[in-house]
Formats: sequence, structure tokens, C-alpha cells
Amino acid sequence: IKLGIHEDSQNRKKLSELLQYYTPASGDEMVSLKDYCTKMKENQKHIFITGETKDQAAKSAFVEHLRKHGLEVIHLIELIDEYCVQQLKAFEGKTLVSVPKEGLELPEGEEEKKKQEEKMTKFENLCKIMKDALEKKVEKVVV
Repeated sequence: IKLGIHEDSQNRKKLSELLQYYTPASGDEMVSLKDYCTKMKENQKHIFITGETKDQAAKSAFVEHLRKHGLEVIHLIELIDEYCVQQLKAFEGKTLVSVPKEGLELPEGEEEKKKQEEKMTKFENLCKIMKDALEKKVEKVVV
């Protein structure tokens, strides 16, 4: 099925309905993209994915951050999964977004946005100091 997503553009939509993946909430059961979408938050625009194994994702700061916001992450644990999602790009109007990528948009309310802006302002100098101290080891420091 996953190879078909990559190679058969005419049947990609039909095949995508058959895809199944693991999520932290699903445990040892696989979940279809359709089931994932039905459980998404109302204001969630993206399907969050990570190429980490279940064990690695459980320890990932990126995944933990999403889980704190009540968001699920799909685990791409097979090598072909990466090729599959590169071709799929979206499902039912929801784009597939890699969790570790910069600029990840989380569904937020106005209050959460305001708190984040306050944190960014509060820690702006600290971020600059850290960036200067780690100049060759990091590209960017953000809150």
C-alpha cells in the first residue's frame, strides 16, 4: 500500500484511506489516517508525524510538547513511510507536518498566543546570550 502511494498517483487517494500507523495513544494498535483525523482537535490544521521509533518519540521533547497540548503524533517507523508521506503531503485537507521541523504551528487560543509572545519577549536576551555562547553549535535559539 505504501509503495502504491509513492508510485501510483491515480490511486493515491484510495490507497491513503488504507494506511495505518502507530500513535502514542494507540499503543500496539495501528490507527488509520481517517481515525486520526476524527480524533483531531477542532482547530487542528495538520497531521503531525515523526520519523522516530515509538521509544525514541516517547523521550522526544518535540513529541512531549505536542502531547502536553493534547495532540497526537503519527510514528513513521518503517523506511518506506518517509517516501510515502513525501508523495501524500495531505489527507482530507490536513497537511502532514514533521514534528521536529522549525516553525511548527500548534492550534492555539488567543490566551495561549499571548502567553507565548510574553515568553518570547521575556527570554529574548537569554536566547541572544545562548546563541552567542553556542555560536558554532546552534543555528538558532528560540523559546
